[in-house]
Amino acid sequence: MAGITLGAGVASIVGYPNDLTKIGYQSGYTATGARPAGLGSIWVGTAFAEWFTFGIGVSASGLAGTGDDTAWLLGGVFRVDTYPLFPLGGAWRDLGIRLDAGLGTARVTDPAGDKLVDGAFASIVGGGVFWEGIRAKKTRHGPILYGDYLWSDTARRPAIFLGWRSVLYTKP
Repeated sequence: MAGITLGAGVASIVGYPNDLTKIGYQSGYTATGARPAGLGSIWVGTAFAEWFTFGIGVSASGLAGTGDDTAWLLGGVFRVDTYPLFPLGGAWRDLGIRLDAGLGTARVTDPAGDKLVDGAFASIVGGGVFWEGIRAKKTRHGPILYGDYLWSDTARRPAIFLGWRSVLYTKP
């Protein structure tokens, strides 16, 4: 399987630059506040059963409305998609749950390129629900509601997105 998710939502990045003289001090703290955000992710994987898939992927997210600052997240994740209602058949078999875990970075930089928040090698967990009810040949499409959280000693980034996912399923 291979897939893509695109979405829009709300996110925030808060934290410190990765500088020991600034971590933990109010003068080094930056908070974007809740801002509109976009999400893009791609992944590849395999289905171990019709109701359980495992894959790896990359996600990117940018925040809008941060003035002259630039705020973004980039991460790599292991992901599991499961379809717990698959045995019920019909439209229920297309309802799924997504769980992610991985590493990433969240950054906020000013116009000069100085890092206001630098959360390199931060942990990421995420999850969501989706429905893949639209089928076209070997592809399935549908909406997804997804949220994730990134954290490290220097950064925190919660987010929630409403998006669209498209997946290509093939047999070996």
